[in-house]
Order: sequence, then C-alpha cells, then structure tokens
Amino acid sequence: MLRVGIDVGGTNTDAAVLCKNEVLATAKATTTSDVFSGFAGALKAALQKAHVDPADVQAVMVGTTHLINALVTRRGLARCAVLRLCGGATGDLPPFIDLTSSIASDIAVYSALLPGGMYYNGSPITKVDAQATRGAVREAVAAGAEAIVISGVFSPVSSSQEKEVYSIVSDELLKIGKSEVLITLSADVAGLGILERENASVLNAALRPLTKQLVGATWSAAVQSGCSRAAIYLTQNDGTVLDGRKAVELPIRCVQCGPVNSLRGAAFLAGISDGIVVDIGGTTTDIGAVVAGFPRPSSCDAYIGGVRTNFPVPDVVSIGLGGGSHVHGHEVGPASVGKDLLTLSLAAGGTVCTATDVAVRLCRGPEIFKSAHHVPTKLTEDAAKSAWDTIQRQIAAAVDQCKLSQADADVVLVGGGSFLAEESIPGVARILRPAHADSANAVGAATAQVSGSYDSILHFEGADRVLLIEEAKQQAIKVAATNGASIESIRILDIEEIPLAYLPGSTCRVKVRAVGDLAEPHAAVKDYQSLASLHEISSVGLLPAPEIEAPLEPPLPEKKRQRVDHTSTLQAVTVGAMQRPCWQVSEADVEAISLGVGVLGTGGGGSPYRARLALLRAMRNGKRPIVIAPESLPDDCIVLEAGYMGAPTVGVEFLRSGQARIAAKALAAHSGKSPYAVISGEIGGGNGLEQMLLALEMQIPAVDGDLMGRAFPCLDHMTTAFYGVGVTPAALADHQGNIVVVPQVASAKRLEDLLRPVCTAMGCTAGLSTKPLTGLEVKKFCVKHTVSQAFRIGSAILAARRKHSDPVAAVAEVAAGKVIFLGKVVDVHRITAAGFARGQVTIRGHQDTTLKIDFQNENLVATLDGSVVATTPELICIMETATGRPLQTEEMRYSLQVSVLLLPASPLLRSPEALSVVGPRAFGYDVDFVEHTTYEEPASVAMP
Repeated sequence: MLRVGIDVGGTNTDAAVLCKNEVLATAKATTTSDVFSGFAGALKAALQKAHVDPADVQAVMVGTTHLINALVTRRGLARCAVLRLCGGATGDLPPFIDLTSSIASDIAVYSALLPGGMYYNGSPITKVDAQATRGAVREAVAAGAEAIVISGVFSPVSSSQEKEVYSIVSDELLKIGKSEVLITLSADVAGLGILERENASVLNAALRPLTKQLVGATWSAAVQSGCSRAAIYLTQNDGTVLDGRKAVELPIRCVQCGPVNSLRGAAFLAGISDGIVVDIGGTTTDIGAVVAGFPRPSSCDAYIGGVRTNFPVPDVVSIGLGGGSHVHGHEVGPASVGKDLLTLSLAAGGTVCTATDVAVRLCRGPEIFKSAHHVPTKLTEDAAKSAWDTIQRQIAAAVDQCKLSQADADVVLVGGGSFLAEESIPGVARILRPAHADSANAVGAATAQVSGSYDSILHFEGADRVLLIEEAKQQAIKVAATNGASIESIRILDIEEIPLAYLPGSTCRVKVRAVGDLAEPHAAVKDYQSLASLHEISSVGLLPAPEIEAPLEPPLPEKKRQRVDHTSTLQAVTVGAMQRPCWQVSEADVEAISLGVGVLGTGGGGSPYRARLALLRAMRNGKRPIVIAPESLPDDCIVLEAGYMGAPTVGVEFLRSGQARIAAKALAAHSGKSPYAVISGEIGGGNGLEQMLLALEMQIPAVDGDLMGRAFPCLDHMTTAFYGVGVTPAALADHQGNIVVVPQVASAKRLEDLLRPVCTAMGCTAGLSTKPLTGLEVKKFCVKHTVSQAFRIGSAILAARRKHSDPVAAVAEVAAGKVIFLGKVVDVHRITAAGFARGQVTIRGHQDTTLKIDFQNENLVATLDGSVVATTPELICIMETATGRPLQTEEMRYSLQVSVLLLPASPLLRSPEALSVVGPRAFGYDVDFVEHTTYEEPASVAMP
C-alpha cells in the first residue's frame, strides 16, 4: 500500500512517503497560517522526491496540533450539554464540575441528571425515562446547545442505556427541527471514571464541528496534490490511526498525537520494537519507552487543555536540555536560547555559552559549526569537559527513568541536538541514529496501525476465567476490525488485570488493547466531499503548538490559586453558645489538605480528588467550613463520625450523593441528640475531607482530628473500636435514601462483616456513620490535629514545588518523619484476597539496594535487603520523588521514581491494645513493631 504520513506542527510540516515498510522520500515545508498551503507543499514535495504517481496513494495519514490548539485557544468549539443517566446518584458532583472555569464558560450550556445508569455489575439503577429525556433535550437546545453528550454511570460495563437514550434524543431533535445537533455517547469515548470520561466526551463534542472541517479540508488539499483516491486518517493519542470519517465522531482521540508519532517513527526507522527513544531538540529533550512498537502509556491522568481525562497518552519524560541550553560552569539548562542559537551562541559569534558550544569545543558539534573559531577563546577545555559530563549524566538519568527493565536497552537518538549524546550511555545496549530521523514524526504517522480496546469489570467467582478473558480479547479485536484493521493481522497488544478491593468475589478491572495493520481502504469521494471545504478551516488558522503538560495539582474550579498562610484563617466565632477560636478553611487550604490526606493514606484510603471537588463546590458563594480543635469541645457535647464505605473503583463511577450526610443525620435522629460537631473516621484518603463537607452541610464545626491517624481498611482499626468505646449504633445509607441502622453488635469486626454485604447491595458504595461520641471521648481517643497535619504536609509540598526543592524532604521536616529510601520501582505484584488488594512493590535504589513494601490496601511492612526497616502502624508513604505526589498502591508501576517516607504513628496506635489490631502481627506478619520515628503532636491551626 502506498501511503503518506504528514505531521503538521507549529513551525514545520513534515511529509513521508512509504510503500509497505520502505521510506521512499521525506520532505519539509513551513507551516502556513492557513494550515493546508503548508500541508499541500510538503505533500507535493515528498511525492515528487519519491517519483510516484499521486493517484496511486491509497492513504494520507495526518497528525496535527490543530485540535489541541483549538482547545487551548477556545476557538471553533461547539457549545455542549450533558445528559447524565444516574438514577439519583452522583448529585454532589454534577456534569462540568471538573472543567476549568475558562473552558466551561465557553462550551458548557446545560446539564441534567436523569433516570437510568448502571451498577458495577451491569444491572440498572433505574429504567430510562423517555419523557424526562425529551424534556431535557428541549431545554438543552433552548440553552443553545450545539452538541449533546449522553453519559451513563458504568456505561463502559453496559452501554445499552446510552444507546437507548441516543434513539430518544435523535427522535426528539428531529421533531423540534434540530437534527443538526451532534450526539456523543460517553461509552464510545473513554473507559471507567465517569467524571474523566464525561470531560473527554464534552471536549470531544466541542471539537466535532471543527474536526469535520479539518478532515474535509485535508481531503481537499490531498486532492489538489493529485491524491484523488486516497482515504484520510488522523493519528491517535495511542499511536494508531482513525479513519477520517470516524475521527469526525471521536476527535478527542487525536488531540495528543504529536509525541506518539515521533516515538513510533523513530522506533520504526531504527528497526526496533522495544527500546527508548531520545529526541533532543533546541530547548528540551523528550524521552519515551516503546513497547511492541507502541509508546508506553502514562499511568497518570491525562490533562487535555487543562481538563482531566482518562484516555491513554504516552509516558514521556521531558528535561530542560537541548542544543540551546545555557551553560554556567558545570550547570546546563534549563534556560535556552532556543531558536536564536544561530545568533546568540558562542559558535555563532554571540555571547551566550550553550550546550552546542560545549560540543563544538570538544569537536563533537554539528556540521554547521565545524569551522567556528570563536569557542576556544571563550570556553576552556576543562570547563567544556565538566559541562559535557553534566549533559551525559542528565541524559543517562532520563533514559534510566524510562527503561522497561533492569536489562540494557536499545536507544534511538533523533532530533537536531542528538550530537549531545555520546556513543555510550550506562545501561544502554546499542545507540541507534537512523536515516530520516528529522522526519520521524511523519514516518510515525505513515506507519501507524489500527487499534481497538476493551475496558470493563469482570467477575471471575464461579465463572470460567479463561473464557471471560478470551471474550474480552474478542471484543477488543472486534473493535479493531470495525475501526479498519485487517482481520488476519490483528493481535492482542496488552492485557491488564487490576484486582479490585472490597468487591465481592474475585473481581478485576480488565483492559485489553488489540492492534492490526490498516486494511485496504475503500473510501468514497462523496464521504469526504460532504464534510467541508478548504476555505472553511482556513479562518481558524494554526497557532504555534503550545507546551501542554498536566498540572502538578488540578486547578481550582473557580478561583485562582493563592499562596497559603494559615495564620490569616484564625478567627473567633460563635460555636454553640460560646466564643471559641476556630480555623475557617479557605479554598487554598483545601488544596493543601487534599495533598496531605493523600500522603496520610499510606497508599490506600481512596483518592481524595472527588471529595476535594465536592468540598470546593460546597464552598462556592463564600461558604467556608469551620474546624475546631478537639480541646475546644465541651465534655458532654455530641460529635458525629461519618464517611464512605465501599470499593474505591466503584466510587469513580458511582459518585457521592450525600450518602454520608444521610447516614449521619439518621444516626443523630436515632440517638435523639443534636450534634455539636463532626469528625472523620480516618484522615487518610478521600474520607479525610469528609468531615469538612459534612460540617458545611450540617452547619456545625469539624473537629481537627480523626479516629485512625492515617488510613486503615477496617472498622475495627478505629481507636473507638480497640479502646472499648464501641462503634454502634451505626447507620449505612445509599443514594436512594435507604438506611440500615445497627443498634448493637458484639464487636467492630462483626459490624464490618454485617455491613459489607449490605454495602454491596447498595451498589458497593454507601455512607457510614458509627457511634456518636461525647466531647470527652473525642478528647481521649481521637488522634489530635490531623487536619492541621494534612494541611502542613500539603503546604510543604506546594512550597517545595514553587521553590524547585525536594518536596519529600520538606514533608519529612514538617511532619517529624524521615526519608528511608529513594529509587525506582522495578516490580509490582498484586492479588485480591479476602476482599483486600494485597501485593508487594519492589524499589531498586543506588548501589543495588532493594526495598520491598508489602501492602494490604495500605502499605504495611518495608524490608531493606531482607531486613525489616518499618512496619505498621508507622506510616509508610510512597511519593513521586520529583513532585511529592502521594501514590496509591493501584498506581504503582515499573520505572516510577519514588521516595519512601516514614512518618510516626500516634501513641494511641502504639499501645498493646492498638498493636493487637493495627500492628504487623495483626496483618499476618511474623514480626514485632519497632518504633523508628518519634511522634510529635502537631499543633492545631485552630488554636492560637
């Protein structure tokens, strides 16, 4: 098959002509403001150099920054409405809650929560209501919607309701004369995680009119260049292609294709399927791993135009090193002269010493500077050698971070600054410098295959596991074939099974990817003629491609982030009948606390992200939760405890709807006493923010403390359980207002056993409130000031990021902890047993030292080269070294650069009574707890 790959960038447009697996020619043209003049120029030049008849070209495969630029600049986007099928669930986090305010104001016009939705097992929450759906459609159109997204809870498990509603919406649009309104089904766009899938679907819907013009104009330019029989494809974020006609429906899959094309093209040109690609430019170096010919996807959430989504993007490491990097002594970068290298560098007669000058001084520079005579007089050989060593260390460290295993890997060097890398890099088997490397992105587009994926929850208990996995594979293969892959070439690229905690039976999230070669296209001219003309897209233009990165923490929904100064939040307010000092929590404080509770989760507790969003939403219009120190509580007051019980994976779809509030109010009514304040059962993870949300909703203060001092998996791990206070009466509530009250049980363990099946019947997520406590009991048995502790931990991380200093060391300093290990994750083993996600993380440090961390939902035991160095109840926290981001156990994967932080446990967790429940022996380890840190009670922000 004769095909052409084209990559449209902000500066250059590259084209590559391939026949089968042979590169016939490559060409470059300057990207033009109308986009497709440059497109046509590069295409014609490449075809002429290849000496082929344009009429013989069967496929034109395009990668472009056009779509991401449209999102960043907010130009050419459609106004969107969301119809969420949720059956009364998810009310605390409505559609658009996770969009930045700037993009929401441009595209979000209407949303509705409608009957429907599915439980995790594919059974319906409620039936679809056709009348309510039709009414919502009319309201959406009246609000100005040009596109409608249909988003159902757990639709990736079963999309039947989304399809049913699609028919209803289509019919209603036809009836009211608005059939031009576009419809997107969220199940077609992304996998599990309703907020992220909804976000991706909204961006997808907003881009559809522009993409229609883009594909039509691409075809027009191809026809003008003589490729009258060619089908049009757009390259996707995962390194495959999508037929242009399908891309019009799913453009979001194509917004981040640039880095992918370069990685795949470099690997193809070098003739390898596994290895590392190093692309050294003028300002930065991008490094990514290629596995089976495809870029390894990132394990982090993808931020597109500042919006959090959940489809795969390549795992690319970028460092501030390039040919134009400034050199000061032995320090190199990150500042760069960039495009001014030919005028500002020493080699060009300028005054700025750059990395290129270092190479020139050591006779390693590019051909263009071979005759430069200015460098030796301004840069000594010793200084050049020192800087050169720094450059090699930076490259070697980045390559090591991206390696797929401890074995030596092949490295492909591309980019205009590739001369900065030596022919030998530690841990590298071969260094390859292929021909056509300057057009690797266009070659990557031309060689792209076709993919199909499957992402759902499978229940293996009592079923044929092999058969279920085979069915999942066949589903992925079917999607790949539908997308245009030739049946005989399709293969399974990867299968991922993620055991899920707290779900009944042997339950896993299963993700399958299949890929195949592009089948002979059979595009009809009329398929593209009906889309758009060249003129229609010219008005949008192509701006220089921006640097798009995920923020280290998501932006505030409404207000700009402010620096945190907790002393400014202290005020005296009336609490009950008395004037007491308190902490009025600001949105900026919530940002810090969210990071802190993630650290205190010690790998478990569930992500605080959704609780953070719900709290920030509740704080709109100036509302601020009040936090008081436990010392301020009257001895005889009543304090409620509440939070969420269930499977964290279910919580990413079955969003909160006030279940904790319903449970807490039910228990207050049962006890017949008015609550004075509310406290969290565990500070670690998502429940660590719950007491502040309840404080706002119930208009009472939150207590600066909790009943675990961290995260633990079970109710009997609460201090009130093992110190004899008790956990009943207790109440469990679901989103429909169903409430189960347990007046009395023999033990906390028995309460756990009784409530887990009820929680499962409620959809595997429910609000839980345990025994109301007196103020005196809280003072005796809560771990004090843990909200303040979380605040200071998060503030330390944010401050370190601003200063570009070590965030993990900063946390150790403010939280009386210590960093016990730094290294790279080299192995992760997971299983699900007795409802818990169990496993082990292996981290390789310097000088071949190895730290192994066992986890059962939370991190429990750390062993260094065979010797135990930390155990529960001390907090073993794994954090991303560069950013300080706390990592949950399900996020662990090979090559993550991590620091292991050990934080002290409260004395309440170190007594014999406590250790019998939360010590290492309680979790099945034949080792006694040994204290390795010294606990210092944190001061409360709520006390002067």
